[in-house]
Amino acid sequence: MAKWKIPSCYKCNTEYGALEEDLWRRLACCVDPNAAAASGIYPKVLRSMDARHASNPNESHSRIVKRNKLLAEMRHGDEIPQDGIYPGLGERWNRQRVDQIAITIPANSFRRLTEKIVRGVYFIEDKRFIESPYAINFYAVEDEGAAEIKGLLNRFATEFARGPGILINRAVTPEDGVSAIISIEVWGAVKMYATLMSN
Repeated sequence: MAKWKIPSCYKCNTEYGALEEDLWRRLACCVDPNAAAASGIYPKVLRSMDARHASNPNESHSRIVKRNKLLAEMRHGDEIPQDGIYPGLGERWNRQRVDQIAITIPANSFRRLTEKIVRGVYFIEDKRFIESPYAINFYAVEDEGAAEIKGLLNRFATEFARGPGILINRAVTPEDGVSAIISIEVWGAVKMYATLMSN
């Protein structure tokens, strides 16, 4: 599948590139590596932090820095907070707390990635830039709290795929043809929700 190409200034493109790389690395540690939607993701991320696969000393150093940063931010057992766990990323393997490992993920990373994907869908599908008065609002919602949103998406949404394991559903209101509810699912585990509405 071809990678989406959308216009972006150099500054934003650089920021989003670094944000995505960091977020994918963290999320790969949180999803089931055996899930079909996440197939091959975890080994690829491990390889990206393995200095043995570097092509030169600078890249080797960069991989070591990334690996050490990730390891330093992992939490074990009782170090893991009881709250603030992103929906869908809690313990799913019924391990005792002492055996659990968690990784911190900057909350703003989910919001920024959601905004990028929403903007991308509108540009690719509608040839439209999202500009004022429209604004993208991000929501992290537990499954039980998303029943109404899911119902609307099931009835009215169009599904798009963006890369391996990423599904996007967008239900656009007929009133203005722009306002919408959007869901983004990553690797069968992480769900992000957004609305695009006029202020």
